[in-house]
Amino acid sequence: MEKSIIQSPVLMFKDAFDFNKPGASQIQSLLNDAYINALKDKFSEYKHSLLLSQPDLYERLVIREDLLSDIDAQYFFTIPEVSHVILNHDFLGKNQITDFFIAAIDAIKSTATQTYDIDNYSHLWIPDGSFYIKYDVRERVFRTFDTYHLLDKIPVDFFSPYCLKISNSDVNEKPENKIEPYDFGEIEIICRLLDETIEPIVDIENIISQLSTFLKAIVINKISNGGIATNLISGSDARYIGRTVISNVISANPLKLIEALIHESIHSTLYMGDVISPWLPTRDQTKQAGYDAVSPWTGNKISISSIQEAIFVWYGIYQLLKICHERDLYQASQVFDRLIFVMKGFKSLDLKRIAAANNFSVSEGLLYAVEQMQTEVLQEMNA
Repeated sequence: MEKSIIQSPVLMFKDAFDFNKPGASQIQSLLNDAYINALKDKFSEYKHSLLLSQPDLYERLVIREDLLSDIDAQYFFTIPEVSHVILNHDFLGKNQITDFFIAAIDAIKSTATQTYDIDNYSHLWIPDGSFYIKYDVRERVFRTFDTYHLLDKIPVDFFSPYCLKISNSDVNEKPENKIEPYDFGEIEIICRLLDETIEPIVDIENIISQLSTFLKAIVINKISNGGIATNLISGSDARYIGRTVISNVISANPLKLIEALIHESIHSTLYMGDVISPWLPTRDQTKQAGYDAVSPWTGNKISISSIQEAIFVWYGIYQLLKICHERDLYQASQVFDRLIFVMKGFKSLDLKRIAAANNFSVSEGLLYAVEQMQTEVLQEMNA
């Protein structure tokens, strides 16, 4: 893969999320390629520090990395658990970090070999929950599990350790709410529901590209309070770029579910852009500005960072809904109601005022991109 040079992802986001526009998928690919290259650079920095401090450990890692094909290497770097460690490795010791990277590489390689070194591991999981392998000592054979993949590409994780570790604080849930996995019978129903949800838009290249490029892993669980399931909830985390957690899928409305998938895929794109060239407020800046910015769409008080992300997210949702409206996809009245809802949010949006009220300045590039999106939506609203 040739190195992608991107000066300002912010100026590319609008074109990437304009699913009606020819060439959107090419913009999406450019952003993804630039993100992978940024991860490679960070990984090289880690290896260099390892070479200087623990050369034996460096040698072990490099030997394993060299076993990966170019395609497998790109996959390795973008696994959300892996990219999390690459970008935030200061919280772990080098031995632990390197062992994690090596185990992830060995798990990826085991998908082809259907084996692994039983002296080193009792079992292996790819850290996106897509593949599991364990040696059956009694039968002297390797047992494997491959998870369901949405669009035959996006791993959907129902019960790997990386799914089960999701806590209430990770998804901003109240402590009294219970998070648990679905059982096997429910999982079968959910897989069918996901396929049925995607089916109406499966021939729309730019939308399918958006999903398959930026959703690196989907974690599915259920959340209940007093034994009663809460509503459909989806969320992303900038610390685990490309990972989407969706709760209470089994009774979800297909339009709400496809919205959730597009919504979270756009967050992933925005986080990748921030790795390529930082454009979002830092955590310290976000804390300093507070959480009093009012969303023009939901009316909720959120951070200035979330407001900036939301503008791009709702623009992408607007493009999705417009296509659904024009092609009569999903439930027509629901699509129309959601389209009006999104348009009204853009009508009341005033980013300069929001920033000023929260003592925060936004870049000229961002203001330009927002003006372009807002103008487009409002022109079509008044047409």
